[in-house]
Amino acid sequence: HDDSPLCPIRLSRKLVKNICIQGSIAAVSCVEYTASDKCAIAVLDLSASGATLRRVLRAGVGLAALHLANGRLVAGGGFEWEGWVKTWRVLDRSTCSRQIFNKEDGASLECWRCAGGWVTALAQIQSGQIVLAGDSKGRIWVYKYGQLLTGRSPFTSPIISITLDRDLILIASYCGCVVWRVEDLSNCNNQAQIDEVQRILSPVPVTSIQHQRCSLLTSAADGQLLIYDFSKNKIRRRIDSKSEFEFLALTRSKTNEIEPLSDGCILCGSGDESPLHFFLQCPALARPRHQLIQNLERVVPGIRVMTKDNQLDVILYGVEDPVQSVSIRDHVESFIIRAKS
Repeated sequence: HDDSPLCPIRLSRKLVKNICIQGSIAAVSCVEYTASDKCAIAVLDLSASGATLRRVLRAGVGLAALHLANGRLVAGGGFEWEGWVKTWRVLDRSTCSRQIFNKEDGASLECWRCAGGWVTALAQIQSGQIVLAGDSKGRIWVYKYGQLLTGRSPFTSPIISITLDRDLILIASYCGCVVWRVEDLSNCNNQAQIDEVQRILSPVPVTSIQHQRCSLLTSAADGQLLIYDFSKNKIRRRIDSKSEFEFLALTRSKTNEIEPLSDGCILCGSGDESPLHFFLQCPALARPRHQLIQNLERVVPGIRVMTKDNQLDVILYGVEDPVQSVSIRDHVESFIIRAKS
């Protein structure tokens, strides 16, 4: 067994945003360093010897999400108050004739506009017949055969991921996640009811989610890693240990809110491990906090003189302006990375 890395694929002057892999095909979304409005998707053929660039697909401004499945690539993004979704044919060479591959691979299929917010997450179900697009306003747009069926608003904060697991769809936002059934979307319209199988709320912004059949793994903005066990109806947290990772049972409120038990701050030894302590009080983080407040002052003038509670609201939930909120999110992520490094 050879553990040596394969030769890298170099995308000159490009910043990689997303990677999606299906079988022997990978789709990589990129944006140019010197021109953030120039976005593209590199389609790669994977093999045991490495990867080769098949083609580059031009995408719209603010490319933020993509999903590859069943010979269809869907991508989305946007800027300020308007989003977009576009689809292409991306075929597997081994499952079609050379004539079909040469004719259809890379062909543009559909392009839709999403008014009111940019697209932040995408997924395809039923072999690409249905496309789900989540936007920066916490809404889910459902398209079937290129036609808009319905739009729903499970959250008010941006959708960060849409995950499929057999007959379930997990939709995640900064404030939590909700689970829908795939069958409820098959004949969905503006009047049809979409029942929530489960809804879990988090008091701390969620940064990433992975869903398996009976469990939900989430990372939070304060560095916690939370595991929700559907089969046992419990929430668990993974914590660092010198010898191994341990699991501690957590409490669960009647409203399904995550309420982690605190072991105290591991940075300064305080008994408080709340978001307020982590972002604004912990003495061990004085230097990165000073940099955070400086950066936020440029985005939200006057944040220095706000109360701690108001500062925390801006840090956790942003402001009404979506462009400012994205800048706030980036500065907060930088603070967390410096705090945990």
